[in-house]
Amino acid sequence: MQLPSAIQLALKFDTTRLQGDLQYVQANDWIQHYRTSHYQGDWGIVPLRAVHGHPSCIHSVPNSSEQDMYAATPILERCPYYQEVLSYFQCRLSSVRLMRLAAGASILEHTDDMGEDERAELRIHIPVQTNPAIDFFINHQRIPMQVGEMWFGDFRLPHSVDNKSTEDRIHLVVDCVVNEWLLEQVRQAEYMQQSLDFLQQIGIETIFSKIDDTTFLPGLKIVHGKLHIDMQQLQYPGDILHEAGHIAITAPEKRMLLHGDTTTNNPQADGDEMLAVLWSYAAAKHLGLPTNFVFHEHGYKRDSAWLIQQFEEARNYIGIHLLEWTGMCTTKKDAPNAFPKMLRWLR
Repeated sequence: MQLPSAIQLALKFDTTRLQGDLQYVQANDWIQHYRTSHYQGDWGIVPLRAVHGHPSCIHSVPNSSEQDMYAATPILERCPYYQEVLSYFQCRLSSVRLMRLAAGASILEHTDDMGEDERAELRIHIPVQTNPAIDFFINHQRIPMQVGEMWFGDFRLPHSVDNKSTEDRIHLVVDCVVNEWLLEQVRQAEYMQQSLDFLQQIGIETIFSKIDDTTFLPGLKIVHGKLHIDMQQLQYPGDILHEAGHIAITAPEKRMLLHGDTTTNNPQADGDEMLAVLWSYAAAKHLGLPTNFVFHEHGYKRDSAWLIQQFEEARNYIGIHLLEWTGMCTTKKDAPNAFPKMLRWLR
């Protein structure tokens, strides 16, 4: 798999609890980074997982992850939420550190050895405390990380940080041994970014915000024709295309009236649901995304495999006449070998 320079993964952690665990980190737990040629100012580290769990071991040891030499330090054992965050990772972890770049300090451009083949590791950053005046570059691209977000970065590429703010920047940095689960998180994040870019291009507005009420699809809510996304609750990124489909297939004069549950007081709910299914499938095909990104196994009343079989193998596009009727796609007669040949993405 070719890795992106950097990408936000489909998960967000609780900002208040991330920052709350800093109270369990004492001033003398911070150790200056040993690579003094890589930075200017104050760059400190607190080991949370280290070789043999030693609280002063801030460097990695070759082959130590294969030999299960990494263990929690006493500092991690004081921090309940950081333990909870790490339990999310379904892969082996090696080094885990809090990394603090003081106000006015800089990390100079450099590259890191993340290993190769079966010894390769991926590095995840979770900002705990940050500021808009901090410039974080990977491969000369500015990465706008926000508190609580989860980011993969390819640190084999040139990277640097300038803290131009008046407060310290603190990240939770997790080094992960590569496995299929981890690569799938990166793939899903790439698919999600492609979907969001596509929605922006066709004119469906997406807004990242906290959703307080329970929604049919976790982390997603249509608010007056706009799609709100709560990354802390979002479980399946492919659901973004499905909910966008409800907005897309709605007549323009009614689009701004869409709010909350699309089935409430809607006598055409079943037809609209089928249209949204067809639209999301067409969008996925248009973007070159795998069908199971949209039709994931935990949705569609457990009929996702059946839908994939109908669309991919049987070419039985259930409800296609409805999509043709909206004028959004050509008829099967006009495009017999295409599903569906879209004429427009918004009704």
